[in-house]
Amino acid sequence: MTTDTTADELLRSLQKEVVKTKSVYDGSNRLITRYEAFSNSPNGKPCLKTTYTYVGATTNIDKTKEELATWNSAWD
Repeated sequence: MTTDTTADELLRSLQKEVVKTKSVYDGSNRLITRYEAFSNSPNGKPCLKTTYTYVGATTNIDKTKEELATWNSAWD
């Protein structure tokens, strides 16, 4: 069980992080992939990749998958 103090410390730490993102959209303008890295990450460094799957042709998200990927400096 976490205490309120522990949760507050975690939130403060996350608020101090500066990130950059790259978003990829499909032909229906739905977000299908988002890459997230620390703002000073150079080319080839690890980043978080989130993939979105939708219900049919709707804009309702069915599933998400997070995995490690590599940041591409062309996205900067």
